[in-house]
Amino acid sequence: MGRAAYLNGDFYHTLMWMQEALDHLDKEINNTSVNKFNILDHLAYATLEVNDRVDFCQENRFLFLARKY
Repeated sequence: MGRAAYLNGDFYHTLMWMQEALDHLDKEINNTSVNKFNILDHLAYATLEVNDRVDFCQENRFLFLARKY
């Protein structure tokens, strides 16, 4: 699910599903089927994308308010 969200550019849900995958991976005894690096890589990129979008929205809001007043 996390990979599908990632491929669709839905980074908010990527964060949720990849965190869930990481939690399950840490609980499993035999976790050879999933690479922890890939999960962490997707989490890192999605975090960057989500934070950049929040920063961009805040900057646009401030610019709009500055023009308005």
